Amino acid sequence: MCHVHVPRPNGTGGGIALIYKTNIKHGPITSHSSSNFESLCCDVTVKGTFSSVKLVIIYRPPYSSKNRITPTMFLDDFSEYVSVLSASPSKLLIVGDFNFHWDTDDSAARHLNDIIQNTNLREFVCAPTHVSGHILDLVFARPTDNLIDSVDVACFLTDHAALHCALNLTKPQPTKKHISYRKYGSLDHDSFFNDISQSELFTNPSNDLQTLIDQYNSTLKSILEKHASLKTRCITIRPANPWYSPEIADAKRLRKKLERRWRKTRSESDRNKFKAQRLCVVNMINSAKSSYFKEKLASCGNQRELYKIVESLLHNKGKTKLPTHDNKQELTTTFSDYFITKIRNIRNNLDRDLDCMQPYTTESSHSDITPLEEFTPALDEEIRKIIKSSLSKTCDLDPIPTWLLKNNLNILTPVISKIVNLSLQSSKFPQQFRNAR
Repeated sequence: MCHVHVPRPNGTGGGIALIYKTNIKHGPITSHSSSNFESLCCDVTVKGTFSSVKLVIIYRPPYSSKNRITPTMFLDDFSEYVSVLSASPSKLLIVGDFNFHWDTDDSAARHLNDIIQNTNLREFVCAPTHVSGHILDLVFARPTDNLIDSVDVACFLTDHAALHCALNLTKPQPTKKHISYRKYGSLDHDSFFNDISQSELFTNPSNDLQTLIDQYNSTLKSILEKHASLKTRCITIRPANPWYSPEIADAKRLRKKLERRWRKTRSESDRNKFKAQRLCVVNMINSAKSSYFKEKLASCGNQRELYKIVESLLHNKGKTKLPTHDNKQELTTTFSDYFITKIRNIRNNLDRDLDCMQPYTTESSHSDITPLEEFTPALDEEIRKIIKSSLSKTCDLDPIPTWLLKNNLNILTPVISKIVNLSLQSSKFPQQFRNAR
């Protein structure tokens, strides 16, 4: 457990303390400069969650002969303080001992209630918190934040009861994604080659272009499904950590193992081993991060790359810059009119240029040119050379991946050559090849 303390400005003793577990992180501690009440304010984050809560603890000393702070003095000062706090974008939680009988209808309670309502807050304590039977300790939060799950009045440790407040600070669910994949590593290439050679592509090939293409696609797809069937599973999308290494993963597994042993035995020796391994993991991660980003910064070729790396380290996301505007609808209309006008002008200019062009006439010197009436059939070696020199990129429409096609090019080249030549002979480009992804 840890704690922070804001001492009382005047006199001895007293003040406000925040006692918290080590898995809770807090920002800078601030205190409202007021002589009418004591306060402690900080941003609190629970490890494993990404939402921050602005926690404000209040103590209003009751009126006495030594402390002549009237309820009106406190409420005027507190109203100004809450107005500033309510502008915070973080979730807001105000707790403390206000020394008001919240459950009564006196003027001070009504005034405090008006302040809370005007700042869109709500009070969540419904049972007496003092031995006198009144509600003096209060919990305020915005209803829209959905921060408070429940507030329970526990046992009376002194003349005041302890309040147990359950907060909705659940860890965001990781993003899930369904992926499809094939285990190409376990594919038997010899068996795959034999199945192609024994398929209808070679035993009964079609002489019709469209039929042959359908035959080619369906045969290769079925053989691929037989040897490397398509599998689907759900994965968790996690942030990319390029600095992460197998050594760090092994060290983390050992840390978890030592932690389980210590929690089981509760011995000092096991605790020290766990702490030593925990420190080792932290040092390994810090060292890996430092080395990775030092190398990345050193390899920057220009200022733009350096700027991008620094922005990623600072977690700054670029904002879309739009022209100055007062109305988004008018801005979109302006964009639309600009591009419509530009296309219209280009079209008009093309039409005007066509009108100015002279009609094409065939000169007598070209009369001896032999017209192209047919294509020369493509040779297997030409097709093989073109495929080998192409990039190994694959489209979802391909029956098999390009790298697998290249591995079986010796047997598939005659089929592909036949498809090409049938297309040239019929002067038709197959419909199946007109799509791309």
